[in-house]
Amino acid sequence: MRSAWRSSARWLNWRGRWAMARNDPHAVDRLIERILDAEPADWPRLDPLPPGSEREFEALQTLSDIARAFRRFDAPARRAHPAALFRWGHLEVEAKVASGGSSEVYRAWDAGLGTHVALKLLRSDAAQPVRARAFLDEARRLAKVRHHNVLSVYGAAVHDGRPGLWSEWIEGDSLARQVAAQGPLGADEAVVLGLALCRALGAVHAAGLLHGDVKPDNVLRERGGRVVLADLGAGGEPAEVNASLRSAATLAWLAPEVLQGALRAPAHDLHALGGVLQFVLDGRLPDPARPGADLARIDVPAPLREVIARARAADPDRRYADVASMQQALAACLDGASIGAARAATPPRRRGGALALGMLALLLALAGAWWLRPPQPLQADVQLLRHRGELTQAIGDGSTIALGDRLSFTVTGTRPLWLYAYNADDRGALQRLFPLPGLETRNPLPPGRAIEVPGRWQGRAMRFEVSSSAATEEFLLVAASAPVARLEALAQDAAIADAGVRARGTALMVPATSGLPGTRLDALAAELADAPGTPRIWRFRLPHREPESAPPGR
Repeated sequence: MRSAWRSSARWLNWRGRWAMARNDPHAVDRLIERILDAEPADWPRLDPLPPGSEREFEALQTLSDIARAFRRFDAPARRAHPAALFRWGHLEVEAKVASGGSSEVYRAWDAGLGTHVALKLLRSDAAQPVRARAFLDEARRLAKVRHHNVLSVYGAAVHDGRPGLWSEWIEGDSLARQVAAQGPLGADEAVVLGLALCRALGAVHAAGLLHGDVKPDNVLRERGGRVVLADLGAGGEPAEVNASLRSAATLAWLAPEVLQGALRAPAHDLHALGGVLQFVLDGRLPDPARPGADLARIDVPAPLREVIARARAADPDRRYADVASMQQALAACLDGASIGAARAATPPRRRGGALALGMLALLLALAGAWWLRPPQPLQADVQLLRHRGELTQAIGDGSTIALGDRLSFTVTGTRPLWLYAYNADDRGALQRLFPLPGLETRNPLPPGRAIEVPGRWQGRAMRFEVSSSAATEEFLLVAASAPVARLEALAQDAAIADAGVRARGTALMVPATSGLPGTRLDALAAELADAPGTPRIWRFRLPHREPESAPPGR
């Protein structure tokens, strides 16, 4: 359903920017200053990184993560849902979102954190002491791992006789449900997914654990695109997992030798990851009796097919020995031979260790001094408006629209912000809606008042008119306190000459650029969500319906 998007130019662009930063002695200082000022950090996202830069890059990422964590304390307080189902400890439980054989998952409100959390409770009929201990052990295992692509667990306890753990709330869906609803992924999008899961498994394995049940149901896709690995119920330290007489792992994702009784190891997670990549490409569960790349699609590039074949090889000795080797092979699927050329052309760095130690000292200083600095988070609100005749109505994600409806967004920020808006067509290709040449409204948008987008042209307020017969309209909005280099590069690549601009809808409609070649909404959202200093992202999916026969304005 989605065609693959190509991104070698993007990687080369980032590599060039990294090389420029390497030759600029003040680049790191400016980067640290932006992190401390709570602004998005403009740094490269290379996978793999140039040799010698990994420790510096990880230290800076840690700085940014700490900054974001402390800024949460200044987030405006929210009230719990007034119709809470029940209270579990300090959590107000609002709704059940999933149910399994031995546990149930709820959305709950944590007043102490000021945010929604996911609460996983052991079912009352399954709360025997042995299962309760195993359930709480899962929370302890997850708590050992702190990574952007691994579910963050906030705590575990027993209340009213029911063991439970609560974790970050992911506004999104599982990979399994996403593929079932939207169809298989494109090849490059599957590679981006695989790289994120390699990073997640790298963190799990570095903590001395194996995941034990890597499958699409345990991979979450946040609405902004972030990939999150969840559920360590079948995992743990290899010795403990192998000593247990029971396993919660799903048979379809286990390696053949494990099904025959072999001891489990972290490398078996990579076999399962190969199966996940195969699943997202053709939508079929992997057959343990058919190792290798069992793909029905013929458009999967040979390098990616080879990665899957090696990960799922029948002979364990032919598989990847560790996460790093599989991650490198996946990165090569995006960048081809240019990765090796870049490595050969990049001289070794001699100051990486010293700078990494400096980053550690700065981390300690930041933790102690952060309370003395007023946090400056990017606070922005976006409201989607639907215009029918004289009637203007605020609507949200999932609201229905009809042919002839006109749409706009109001954006309010506490400081100047850069806004980018895109619309996806039936094939998922992007149309850039804002900013556009010729509009009087342009970036940065002024703070302190609601700004309507697309804005004004020759003194007239413009709207996006619904003029296609597609089943769904999808919009992606991105806001940041500084220009987003990736999106600015997209704007430069797009055709902006008169011949390359076409009107969307009627003369009352703002023009939009021609499609951005090789770019897909899901892939772009995932790329932005994974970036350090993540900008704010909003996505709206609006299903079409037949126009009402009532008079205009009703």
